[in-house]
Amino acid sequence: MIAFCWGAGKGTPIHDHLAWGALGFIDGLEKETRYKRLDDGSDEKRAQLKEIGVYFTKTGETSHLVSPQRDVHKVENPGDIPSVSIHVYGCDMGTQLRRRYDLASGAIEWYTTPHDSDEIVVQ
Repeated sequence: MIAFCWGAGKGTPIHDHLAWGALGFIDGLEKETRYKRLDDGSDEKRAQLKEIGVYFTKTGETSHLVSPQRDVHKVENPGDIPSVSIHVYGCDMGTQLRRRYDLASGAIEWYTTPHDSDEIVVQ
């Protein structure tokens, strides 16, 4: 379980989790842009993505991730106050090896995000 506090205008790159997740929003607003992989996944270094929707979740609402159907996304706080949410994942997200996607080039970068520091570890 992880608590996220996003400052106004802050967010993530396009990424996946490779695990399920349930999210509850305590305060603020989150914008989630979801993507679908169009390629067959056989190349571990490249992906072709298509945007499939933009969703907003606000205080008191919930959302979820289901791998792989709803797992590739980016999130951001489009509001002018911090957003606060609680995330429960089906793995230790601080050690989970997962992917970050570059939409323009198609490049995939494998990484972990230790949640007790600002460091991103590229594999």
